[in-house]
Amino acid sequence: MGLVLSIPRRQVSAYPDVLMLIEHAPQYAEHDDVRHGRMVQGIFPTFPCDLSLPLLLIGKLVVLEVPDVHVLVHDKPVTDLVNLWNGMRCYAGSLLADDRAVYCSKRCHAVMESVQCQDRDRRCGAVCQFECIRCPHQPGAGDPSSLTRSQEKVLAQADADWCPNYLAQKPAQGT
Repeated sequence: MGLVLSIPRRQVSAYPDVLMLIEHAPQYAEHDDVRHGRMVQGIFPTFPCDLSLPLLLIGKLVVLEVPDVHVLVHDKPVTDLVNLWNGMRCYAGSLLADDRAVYCSKRCHAVMESVQCQDRDRRCGAVCQFECIRCPHQPGAGDPSSLTRSQEKVLAQADADWCPNYLAQKPAQGT
């Protein structure tokens, strides 16, 4: 179901520009929650195909450090809004590229360079910079080929496993 964003009404009232953005979501609702009271909810059912408003909204929430924000991407809870925002910005950048796979590869390579990764031929199978950023096999940490089974877990921790570019390039299950 795309992206669903919920915030307690009492929190969002202090940020009228955030409330305005939520109200412009393709689907907007308010409901009562036992733990959080009155909630405002913006639903973006076609995320990530329609990226601009969710990207702007998540960016504002991150910059303003709005508390008690609850986000689901494809029914999976987001654990870190900053990670989600970084992934959304990366995906938005890829949309401007002639070849998204090449874009992702270049981003991945830049991270590998910055952390001085010893696995230049990517035996680990990394196709996303967020895999490299959180790689448990940084220099001196062991055999990079053992990362393949944990790549989806790494991307989930980065709140980037929703990315269409990653989904199109990820290794087949069981490899």
